[in-house]
Amino acid sequence: MRELKLQINTAFYLFLFLSAALVWGLGLVFNTMHIDFAYSIQMVISVLIVCFCIFNLSLSIAGQCKAVFCKQGLYYVNIFGRRRYIVAEQIVSLQVRSICGIKVTRIKMTESTLILFAFKPNHSQQEQLREFGYPI
Repeated sequence: MRELKLQINTAFYLFLFLSAALVWGLGLVFNTMHIDFAYSIQMVISVLIVCFCIFNLSLSIAGQCKAVFCKQGLYYVNIFGRRRYIVAEQIVSLQVRSICGIKVTRIKMTESTLILFAFKPNHSQQEQLREFGYPI
């Protein structure tokens, strides 16, 4: 069985790290204005974003969190670590769009839509997906 592992979307993780830095910077501004409650909330949010990024990026690099296409369907591990499998017959369309420099993969199925932020197919992988028979 031929498998196609999607690449890690580094732009997505970079965007999350930058947004955490922005929240942290705003927290420092509120700290100088002596608004302690807003400062503590923003620090908690920025720490949670950074911890989320580090955890998921390390799992992705280690191969524990992944998205794999094959002729029979799509196998992926969601954000909570649960393994999911989608049969190829359920996949209606596959779209790869770039939103603010971040590639977003949208998989439309018969009953729902799956959006992958952390993984992206490059151009050669998109051609291989067409060869597999996926409508791109």
